[in-house]
Amino acid sequence: MRSHIVEITNRRYTIKTRRAQVKKVRDRILRLYSPKFQPAGWMNLAELRECQNSFSLSQK
Repeated sequence: MRSHIVEITNRRYTIKTRRAQVKKVRDRILRLYSPKFQPAGWMNLAELRECQNSFSLSQK
């Protein structure tokens, strides 16, 4: 019974960390492909949305 609980928490943890990794990679991609090579914080919202749209298209 206990191993079952551990398994569930482990799975939750791996999902969380994987999400964090994906987010890091996505941020890096957005930064690389932002037109002025600025950190993501400097991008205006329209540019950011454009990047997100192209990113979600490339994932399909």
